[in-house]
Amino acid sequence: MSEIFLATFVKLWIFSSQLLVQPHAGDVPGAWQELSQTSTHCLMYRAPLKAQASGELAIYKRKKETACLDSIVGLSLRSLEVDSRPKLEFKNSQLKLTVVTNQQSAEKTFPVWGEPDAKLRDAYIGAVKSKSKFLNIGERCGEDCSLCPRGYSWLIGKEEVYRACLDPAACGDNGEPACYLGSDWYQGDTLCRENSKVGWCKPGLKTRCSEETGYLECE
Repeated sequence: MSEIFLATFVKLWIFSSQLLVQPHAGDVPGAWQELSQTSTHCLMYRAPLKAQASGELAIYKRKKETACLDSIVGLSLRSLEVDSRPKLEFKNSQLKLTVVTNQQSAEKTFPVWGEPDAKLRDAYIGAVKSKSKFLNIGERCGEDCSLCPRGYSWLIGKEEVYRACLDPAACGDNGEPACYLGSDWYQGDTLCRENSKVGWCKPGLKTRCSEETGYLECE
């Protein structure tokens, strides 16, 4: 099964445009996290909950002009149970994905066209090179989150989930935003409320809707 998944990944990524590899910001149990995206597809990883032995790696078709976390409702194109977080590397114009399933490692390496300044295509790896001014910490970033100096976090507001320039590794801590678990955890309740399940906090903490910030926090 890992061979089929890796073959699908290569097929969808090798000639893609707007290719991005996200830096590792720490795993959140039960939460979907983006490993890579293109203009048309998303490579997502969900770390296992404490009671689970395996995580999940999945490829989703990306909705037009929509972030990956908003595109994972419904069935994935391919999914794979994995023992640990997959490793995605870019080096010497090669992209390599390594997965471990049932204690067996499998990998695929293939060429990727260009860096951000390449004229052949609009692909890029890692942070976007930009002459624009960086956004301020805490500022909403929308589709310009590459301008956040320390990365961005998904914030669970009273009426929407949005992206802002905050350290993604801080989510789940006391006094910090709750880690967004993805739209598939939303069951129609108010997003920002006490004990909301849409966000995750570290053991011993609970979620609450902060009147000061207007989004779901941990306490």
